[in-house]
Amino acid sequence: MILTIDGNRNLSLFLHSMCVKANSVRSILYSGQRWLSEEFTARERRSIMRQILMKLLSCEEENFLLHQNDELQSDQIVEVQTKVDAINKGRPVQYVLGSTYFYNVDICVDETVLIPRPETEELVHNALQFIRERKLDNPRVLDIGTGSGCIGIAISKALNTAKVKGIDYDKKIIDFARENAILNEVNTMFEKLDALHDLDQLEEYDVIISNPPYIPLAEKSSIAPHVRKFEPEKALFVPDESPLVFYQVIAEQSHELLHDDGFIIFECHESLAREVLQIIKNLGYFNAAIISDMQGKERMVYGQKGKA
Repeated sequence: MILTIDGNRNLSLFLHSMCVKANSVRSILYSGQRWLSEEFTARERRSIMRQILMKLLSCEEENFLLHQNDELQSDQIVEVQTKVDAINKGRPVQYVLGSTYFYNVDICVDETVLIPRPETEELVHNALQFIRERKLDNPRVLDIGTGSGCIGIAISKALNTAKVKGIDYDKKIIDFARENAILNEVNTMFEKLDALHDLDQLEEYDVIISNPPYIPLAEKSSIAPHVRKFEPEKALFVPDESPLVFYQVIAEQSHELLHDDGFIIFECHESLAREVLQIIKNLGYFNAAIISDMQGKERMVYGQKGKA
């Protein structure tokens, strides 16, 4: 058999078949990329397979290479194929794996809660930056609409002196967030309270942070199918006639809950940021500003409560 330079790819395949056992991690990593739908890019297919295998092996990214020659059992290979099949049918990778990484913490997720987004990591980053700039040693932080608990847990992990509470409207969601707090060994507290009706039951805080529902229902058909079909609607969508309802209520109530010089920070729809900014300005917050994300989109709004 003669292999020419032009046949480099065939040479690679030949050497792979000769040297790598079919049930090794390396082989399944390679084969799995072909099992995945071509709707994913080559880079995405490789990343997904690495995530599936790391989850299966309970190993971290930095240790993955050490397991390349490990041999998988037949039931493990079936498990990998089952996960690939679910992903090919449109179920989000994070739900298939049951967890995701978010701002230095591992967060379990399923269809009960929203999948944490990179822009929400930016929300946490900015909140932490404001806390540190103002030298708040033991800040009291409220996370409104906590979902998986990712925001509050990430803040607790970064600032172990912070007293953090997350609230949401459903007991099942709160139980889910509590399990994530236990997983990450933080003392974040969670309570079942409705953001639109129960905020007057809370104590005072230095920081209030929220990523409430903000996508108008009219945009539902334009949302990616894997989001629209699997993620919880109540965490995503708001009525077309009142897309800012959560911002209005939360900002109003937060002005009563915040300590003097405390601040509020929201994640919001890029097309509604200026309206959210106007809401908090109208309520008397000062140093009010829009913060753009790393893509240059207006995705966060900040405001500070003045002294009485």
